[in-house]
Amino acid sequence: MSPDADLIVDTDIKGVNDDAFALHYLLTRRHIPSLITTCSGNTLASDSFDDARALLDSYAVGTRTEAGPDTPRGWTPAIHEYHRDLRKDLGESAYLGELGSARTRSVSAHESRPSSPAAVTLPGAAPVDYLALGPLGNLYDALVSKTLPVSRIRHLVFSGGAFGVPGNVGQYAEFNVLADPLAAAYVLAAPLSRITLVPLDVTSQLTYGLSEYTQIASGSGPFSRDLVRTKGATFTTRPGFREPLWDLVAALVMTHPEIVKRSVRGDISVDTSLSASLGATTLRPSEQGRAEVVLEVDTERVLHHMAGTFEGVEE
Repeated sequence: MSPDADLIVDTDIKGVNDDAFALHYLLTRRHIPSLITTCSGNTLASDSFDDARALLDSYAVGTRTEAGPDTPRGWTPAIHEYHRDLRKDLGESAYLGELGSARTRSVSAHESRPSSPAAVTLPGAAPVDYLALGPLGNLYDALVSKTLPVSRIRHLVFSGGAFGVPGNVGQYAEFNVLADPLAAAYVLAAPLSRITLVPLDVTSQLTYGLSEYTQIASGSGPFSRDLVRTKGATFTTRPGFREPLWDLVAALVMTHPEIVKRSVRGDISVDTSLSASLGATTLRPSEQGRAEVVLEVDTERVLHHMAGTFEGVEE
């Protein structure tokens, strides 16, 4: 990241989830987005919009925020039915967010749907760093409609995919990819100048615990208050509790690429077949590949950045 680029953050924030961790980090470090867009995944895009605005308001930041469609372009009848069946089959054994819920619907090829507000081109011609914390439907819309030219996107960092570890929705797929596999397949094959994936291999393995919580709770800023409110009782009754950082790791990879210890370059394919492996991501290593897949980060530095950012921060 550099000050000459516009930062777009695309998120399916829901309450104080991992998306919120990432946004709190960016705002506290004064990496202020030029645009925040919300997508459907953990919840509907319209609900995420409300949570994103509330978080921005807590910092008195007026970043323009746009809600993408509650029904993304990629939620075809077949994909929507797959999500619904998955919810029936997996029940409470896997986290599915809003996928296949009673609040969601499919979109037919002939349905009249407004263009995604998330695809609005930012004023000017500055390069764009695009941090995707949720499914890729908004970027898919922007690229298909050409309202955000491929040539303007300098760097895409996507929190998604699973390569050397099982998926977290069934055996194969990671949530953000399975939520909109058609969008993921399109975006990851697009001729973007730089793509970095921060997959489940990293995001699910890196956790924070009581030590980091205590440091953060020492402050009185927005994130400290939110974390104490939502996790305080958990750490009081379960001092050994640890939780993955997920999307925060992707935000740190964008702002501090030096935390990456090991990565592989190559081309990524996404399984879009309506089978048990829908949403599975496969990496074909190649020095000329269009994507870099992060496989290891400096855990100590990540936790230092996380806790150190918020420790003692005052209102």
